Amino acid sequence: MYRHLPRHIKRSSARSFQQCLCEWCTNVELKLDALNPHLVMEIDRRDDLAEISTCSPVTTSCLDRVCDNCGIEYVRGLLIFKTDTPGTIKWRMWDMVQGENGKKRRDLVTKQGSKEILCDDLMLELRGFSQHLHTFRWQFNQYKKIKHELPPSCALIVMDFAENFLCKHQNEVQSAHWAYHQVTVHPCVLYCRCSTCQDIVTDYLLYFSDDLVHDAHMVNVIQKRTVEHLKSLIALDKVVVFSDGAANQYKSKLPFYYLSQYTDVVIERCFFGSRHGKNECDSAGGAIKWLVEEDVCSGADIQSAEAMFTHCNQFHKLGSVGCFHVRRSFQLVHQDEVARDISSSEIPTLPGTRRVHSIKRVGNDTVATRNLSCFCRPCRDGVWRECENGFVWMNRSLGWQKCPDALAVSPVSTAVASAVSPVSEAGSTSDVASVVVASDLLGMGSPQSLFHLQLLYW
Repeated sequence: MYRHLPRHIKRSSARSFQQCLCEWCTNVELKLDALNPHLVMEIDRRDDLAEISTCSPVTTSCLDRVCDNCGIEYVRGLLIFKTDTPGTIKWRMWDMVQGENGKKRRDLVTKQGSKEILCDDLMLELRGFSQHLHTFRWQFNQYKKIKHELPPSCALIVMDFAENFLCKHQNEVQSAHWAYHQVTVHPCVLYCRCSTCQDIVTDYLLYFSDDLVHDAHMVNVIQKRTVEHLKSLIALDKVVVFSDGAANQYKSKLPFYYLSQYTDVVIERCFFGSRHGKNECDSAGGAIKWLVEEDVCSGADIQSAEAMFTHCNQFHKLGSVGCFHVRRSFQLVHQDEVARDISSSEIPTLPGTRRVHSIKRVGNDTVATRNLSCFCRPCRDGVWRECENGFVWMNRSLGWQKCPDALAVSPVSTAVASAVSPVSEAGSTSDVASVVVASDLLGMGSPQSLFHLQLLYW
């Protein structure tokens, strides 16, 4: 019967419910949808806009919009309108609106204006759009590369918080709906080499806790326990951790400080592109919550993190000791295990945090960063200066040091910065100059008000 339906008629099972999309990419697509019916030559996809506005192959100057041979002006020249284009065009976009309770929230709004106003809005979106797409694609490709080319002594961890699990009852009364207990669920998906056959092992490690605060202190406890779990599986030398860029949990000065204090193994923290951090943890968390809800429907009583841990450990654990390539295990984090005695206000901010997508510890209270991750063979072997990808911009990256006096960051002159910022033996005076240039690119002000920075080779 369905084969006789028109092509634009779809069965309900063939339609997907899309959520958690990138706001930037979605707004560009919505504006394209409004423009295309009025253009002589339609632009089908957001990727076409990015390709038109950059050279082929793309270079760093193209992404920074300083290239003389490309730019958003070339896109503007292709937006030729039909003669019957109306004076006013309507379009939709996701924007911040004032709610009834006075709080702002993001909502889908309808706007209208002339075609020139719509084009100006689109050009404003495109200014950093090519770099946005390039970053998320590059990071995802590097994630796939290290995932499939893991060295024997290296492990890959993907981390993300799932939505809290609501502890429901079967046959519960009406008033109980408004007073559910909740359980924090934090999935970690681990990849490592099997010690028996050297194939890739996928290990789903899920943490449950009654501590409902999703912050960097909780992540620090989970990361330490995950590394200890990996040590029990393989001879571990290095760990690569991928996560989204949530500031309160993974990508800010407090998580970076915890990273700088960890000395057991080398940990390289990498981040997916902004607003493109969906990963295997979402399916792992959703699957275990669905399984537990099914068990509750069958009569299981789960009203705490400890009860959920005990139940899952008994009925939903996968794999065991030996050559099992898909495993699932669970761990319980008690509230008193998460120490929150360190305040983020006591730690200096790492300049240019939003551009950083790769970071690791290189010394006490010191980290080294790169704007993009790279897992080519020289980088995996530790020979970072021979990186095969020349446009991974910062092969020699900036680090930060905790200042001794109340952890305050004080501005110093360029001459003082040259004197107090040590360089490696292979360095030269040009390396100090690169610090001055980098300060302008990262928005740190003029070279005469540099922060106390240390140039590190990575």
